[in-house]
Amino acid sequence: MNMLEIIQKLCQEKGISIAEVERRANLGNGSIRRWGVAYPSIDKVARVAAILNTTIEYLYTGEIKNVPNAAARKMEALDDSEVKAVNDLIDFYLSKKR
Repeated sequence: MNMLEIIQKLCQEKGISIAEVERRANLGNGSIRRWGVAYPSIDKVARVAAILNTTIEYLYTGEIKNVPNAAARKMEALDDSEVKAVNDLIDFYLSKKR
């Protein structure tokens, strides 16, 4: 996956449009769409990563190589329905911040 595809996937998961990410990151209209063929400056990637609550590394590679944090380790102990409930709760709180 290239950076554009990764951002599209994250936007879909978070229910936010690419245009909204561009507005929040103070990027020009259509900027992110060009990232499928050319890499932007690191400061632009950092702003988008912050908005999408991810890392710069993930946007570049599509992989998370960091050691899981405490919350992630706790999630591993939950079954699928409990994980879904926790994720729904997090999404609800995040939607209130928008």
